[in-house]
Amino acid sequence: MTADHWQCDCYGGARDAAFTQRVQQLIEQHGLQQKVRLHGECDSETLEAAYRHAHALVLPSWYEGYGMVVTEALAHGLPVITTTGGALRDTLPEGAGLSVEPGDSAALQDALNRFCNDAELQHQLRDGAVQARGQLSDWQAAGEAFAAALTAPSDSSAAPTLRAGSQFESDWLTLRETADFASRSQRLAQFASEWLGAQTPTPLIVDIGCGRGSNMRFWPRV
Repeated sequence: MTADHWQCDCYGGARDAAFTQRVQQLIEQHGLQQKVRLHGECDSETLEAAYRHAHALVLPSWYEGYGMVVTEALAHGLPVITTTGGALRDTLPEGAGLSVEPGDSAALQDALNRFCNDAELQHQLRDGAVQARGQLSDWQAAGEAFAAALTAPSDSSAAPTLRAGSQFESDWLTLRETADFASRSQRLAQFASEWLGAQTPTPLIVDIGCGRGSNMRFWPRV
């Protein structure tokens, strides 16, 4: 980037120690200690403060199954600079940020330079993010819409056509499964298993994030 007036704050737990060390080495190698700051895992209050004081969220992911952090940023009226990897192509509304192809570092650099050096662009994307925020559904509305989809008549002409199997890339699902397992709460899953077992009639659960069956493979381990 050619602009000098920028700062990158990174939040998140260092679950991959080798990767975190490599990032820290690159920061030191390029003399960016005053520009790039690794804050590690933080509480909700710290995260809220980070959203309030930021000018944009940068998420250069290769692939996202949804990209919840993009929606969280939009909920704070924050523009997003991201990629078109996976669902990100549809998660970020037009006019609320900038998108580049996954892995295209030159395009990402150009997008960051444009954002940092163009005050009018910043203003436009901020307005777009605020507009997108007003169109987001809260959890209650999302739950009601999901429940309505589950109970819709099977012969309804408006019912969507569903395809069997996962619609996510298999190599991406395999890559993340070990990390998913490591981050799951055994104690919470055990509590859930005991509570569900005591319910009458037996609850019917729909797993909307089933991927390649990772949740069901984890459950017997509890």
